Amino acid sequence: MKNKMYAITLVAIMALAIGVPTVQAATWQGDSSTNWHFAGNWNTGAVPGAGDIAAFNATFTGNDQPEVRDTKIGYIGKINFLTTATRNLVLTVNGTLYLDENAGLTVNQANTTKYMSFSGAGLLVQTAVNGEAVWYAKNALYVNTATFQNSCANLIMNANTGALIRVRSDYTGTGNITKIGEGKLLFDSTVANTNTGNITVEVGQLQLNQTTVDGTFVGGTIFVNQTGATLADVLFSQNDQIANTSGINITKGQVDMNTKTDTIASLILNGTDALVIGGTGELTVLADVDARAGTITTVLAGDAGLDKTTDGTVVLGGTNTYTGTTTVSAGELDITGSVAGNVTVDGGLLSYNSTTELTNITFTSGSIGGEGDVDFGGLALGSSHTLAPGNSIGSQTLSGISGLNGAAYELEFGLGLAQNNDKLTIEGDVALTALTIDLYTMLDTDTRGNMDGF
Repeated sequence: MKNKMYAITLVAIMALAIGVPTVQAATWQGDSSTNWHFAGNWNTGAVPGAGDIAAFNATFTGNDQPEVRDTKIGYIGKINFLTTATRNLVLTVNGTLYLDENAGLTVNQANTTKYMSFSGAGLLVQTAVNGEAVWYAKNALYVNTATFQNSCANLIMNANTGALIRVRSDYTGTGNITKIGEGKLLFDSTVANTNTGNITVEVGQLQLNQTTVDGTFVGGTIFVNQTGATLADVLFSQNDQIANTSGINITKGQVDMNTKTDTIASLILNGTDALVIGGTGELTVLADVDARAGTITTVLAGDAGLDKTTDGTVVLGGTNTYTGTTTVSAGELDITGSVAGNVTVDGGLLSYNSTTELTNITFTSGSIGGEGDVDFGGLALGSSHTLAPGNSIGSQTLSGISGLNGAAYELEFGLGLAQNNDKLTIEGDVALTALTIDLYTMLDTDTRGNMDGF
C-alpha cells in the first residue's frame, strides 16, 4: 500500500512540474509578417500548436495571408475561418501543416463570395488514424497545395447547400472520406492521385473531373449510400476517373456516367433506389456485375457478365455490349434495353421487354415474362418452366419451343368493364403433352384455377 501511495504522489509531482497542456485559441493578426511561426502574429503572443485552435476573423488586416514556410512544420488542432472575416483566406503551405486527430477545419463565412484556400508547394496532412475529423464548408474551401495527405480513418467532408469543397492537390495517403452536406465535393487535379482509401457519398454530389487517366480514385471502393432526402450522387465529368482495380457499391443514390466512359473492377447494385444512369455513357466492369436491386440505364461493356442472384428487382436498360453471360437465379431481372451476351434463367423471373428479339437464351428453370419476343431455339419446356407474358396484363410472342411437357402458363385477366387478359402467342409447331394454366384475376391475385393435360 505504501509503495502505491508513493507512486501516485510521484506522478502528481511530475504532472505539476511538466504542466498539463491546455487547448489554446489563437487569433491571427499578422501584425509583423505573414510568417505562421512568428509568435507576434498571434493575439496570444504564442504560435498555436498541436490541439490548439487557429482562428481567422475581422481582426486580421495587414498581412492577412499567413504562410507555413519552407522546411517548417506546423501543428494545429483546428482552423476556424469565421463569419466576421471580410476577405478571402489563402493559407500558403510551403512546408508541412498537420491538422490534428479528432479536429479539422470550419469555413463559416456569412459572405458566400468569400472562400478559404490552402495553396503552396508544401504538404497538408489530416491525421486521425484511429478516429475521424470534420471539414465543414458553408461556402467555398479549396485545397490547392502540392500534396494533400489524408491519413484519417474517416474524414467527414461536409459541404453546405451551395458550397464547394474542391481538391486540386495530389491526393495521397490511406485515409477514407465520407461526403455529407447538400453541396459538392470536387476532384479536378491535373496529377494522378495515389490515395488508397474509400470514399462514401451519403448526401450531395461527388464530382470526378481529373484530366489524368484513372487519376481521381485509385482506392478500394466508392460507396453510394444516401442517408436522407437529398440525392447522393457521383458525377463523371471526364473519362477514366476510377482505376481498373477499384469498384463501386450503390445501396441508395446514383452514379451518373453522363456521356463519359470508364473501366472499373467491380459494380454492386444493392438497393431498390440504386441507380447507374447516363444514356450515352459507357461503363466497363471487369468482373460480373453483382445486380441485387436497382436500375442501370447506362451502357455496360466488357467481357464480364451480370448476375441476378438475390431477391429484389433489377431494371437493365441501355444498348449493352458486354459479352459475358447474364444469369438470373433469384428475384426479377427486367431487361428494357438489350444484351449482347448469352442469357441464362435458372430460377427467378426474367421480364424481357426489349424491342430486340432474344435468341441467345438458356432456360433451365424459373419464369419468363414481359412483352419482348423470345426464341428458345428448339427447347422443350417442362415442369420447371413458367411462362408469364406481359407486365401485369400484356402480350408476348415466343418461338423455338419444341414441346410443352408440364410447363406452367400464368394467365392474368381483368374483371372490370374492359375485361382485358394476357395474350401468349407461340409461333411454330409445338408438341403439346401437358400445360398447366394458372388463372389470376386483377382483383384478387390469390384466385387461381388450374387446367391440365391439354
